[in-house]
Amino acid sequence: MRSCGENERFGRVCLALISAALLVIAAASVLVGLTDGANDVNSFSEPVAELSGGWTLTDSAGVSSSVALPCTLEYGADGVYTLETVLAAHPEVIAAPALGFYSNYTDVKIYLDGALLLSYPNAAPAYIAGTGNTWQFVRLPADFAGRTLRLELRCQLGNRITYAVRPLLLGAKATMLNDALLTSVPSLVLASCLAALALMLAVMYFVLRRRLALNRSTLFLALFAAVFAAYVYCESAYARMSLPNGHVLYYCTFAFLALMPAPLVCFLGCSLEKKYGAVPLALALASLANTLVQTALHFTGTANVRVMLPVTHGVIVVSIALMADFLLLTDRKKCPDARKKLFSSLPIMAGGCADILLLALGRPSYNNSLWLVLGVAVFILIQFVVFLGSYFTIYRRAVEAEVLREMAFRDELTGIGNRNAYERRLKELGAGPVPEGLCCIVADINDLKRINDVCGHTSGDAAIKAGGAVLSAMVPPGGQAFRTGGDEFVVLLEGMEEAGVRGLAAALAAEAAARGEKLGIPLELATGSGRYSADDGNIQDFIRRVDTLMYENKRRIKSGG
Repeated sequence: MRSCGENERFGRVCLALISAALLVIAAASVLVGLTDGANDVNSFSEPVAELSGGWTLTDSAGVSSSVALPCTLEYGADGVYTLETVLAAHPEVIAAPALGFYSNYTDVKIYLDGALLLSYPNAAPAYIAGTGNTWQFVRLPADFAGRTLRLELRCQLGNRITYAVRPLLLGAKATMLNDALLTSVPSLVLASCLAALALMLAVMYFVLRRRLALNRSTLFLALFAAVFAAYVYCESAYARMSLPNGHVLYYCTFAFLALMPAPLVCFLGCSLEKKYGAVPLALALASLANTLVQTALHFTGTANVRVMLPVTHGVIVVSIALMADFLLLTDRKKCPDARKKLFSSLPIMAGGCADILLLALGRPSYNNSLWLVLGVAVFILIQFVVFLGSYFTIYRRAVEAEVLREMAFRDELTGIGNRNAYERRLKELGAGPVPEGLCCIVADINDLKRINDVCGHTSGDAAIKAGGAVLSAMVPPGGQAFRTGGDEFVVLLEGMEEAGVRGLAAALAAEAAARGEKLGIPLELATGSGRYSADDGNIQDFIRRVDTLMYENKRRIKSGG
């Protein structure tokens, strides 16, 4: 059985191994994706050409200009654009390649020499249009060279939102998907780690909250990590490929972002003074209300969740600002964790504000939440390290308290139970039915005073330690040995017969004598033994009877009988 210290080391080793395993899995995933492997033929090794130059862009007013991709489009209320080019020959790609286009909130029609190849979406949704960022693929014929490719883009959103149009890809679809998947590996690893962290924190809260005195901030941190993990997953290219053209993924991305402040302010609010307790609750309710109202408006066709993003940004900024103010106002002595949580949340504040500012300035980007993701990842990492530190501190204190409790009931010289442990065990036996086959051995070291006088107190202590060592080594499992006085010992056993306990008492005396010879000490144990019977009346009477037998044995030894 492991000791408390060994359990602590075991927990740390397990944590280190799990962390190392996650890093190995992440590294292996990247390496497998980036290398060709051992096969001679790799299905993802076909070249992919980027169609970046030679495009003509025509806006809804009929104004044309030559552009190279990527380029930016301002999605106005009448945002209709046409991109057109003549396909050049690409002998390095497969004979009948796929054409890949990454769409940003646009309805797309793709033509080749006037023939419609793709129309997305095929039908208008029952609620307001909006399918987020999606991949569109279409097969081109082998004789595509020299033919005219035209894309008609109709913007799903108004309010002059600016996005970047990526270059079109030409080649094997499997290679395009594989390349896109590799770009989402960091997001998938981060989302997986956050989800695992959320699960671990939730389990620890519900299982260990009483033992470790965990407050609800642990649970709120788990909820925040879970919500953010879902958001990071929805933002990944892998999710967009797994759920192509999905309204659900589009809605969930913005819903998780809108919901994010609720568990965060509750987590931070656990470190506020009681007089500020209504603030995080109000902010959490505002976040929940914003999510529910936007959901209702989106699915009734009143407003699009992407168009309502400034409202979500407003809720996030107000929540951050108010929580920062109240954390600063909180008394350090009453709530020492308030400032620590405030400073640990600075990466979220900086990352969120940076993304909101860049988006407001019209910065085109493929990932408009990059800095927020990085900020939240740093924040959660800090909180996880703090949580682990607190956990091990509490665990160490519990171990120390357990050691102190053990020391209170353990004899320092012999290592067996002391008088306190003996009295506690007698109370337990007296409080309930007497166990079946309860037996007792009382032992006493003969002439300990003479050993001290002749050989010195060091030899006397060695004799006592040797007596305790004999009991520790020879008392069977389930039995308990105690040092009840200077040279007095008691052994309590269960499930033994009278003959068995007498034989054990004789064996103890013989072993003590043998050890005494090795130590050069005349170590003699006088023993008395017995099995509890109804005639004994109670436990105390039973012990006194066995003690009397021990003194009779002591007199016989001294008289040479």
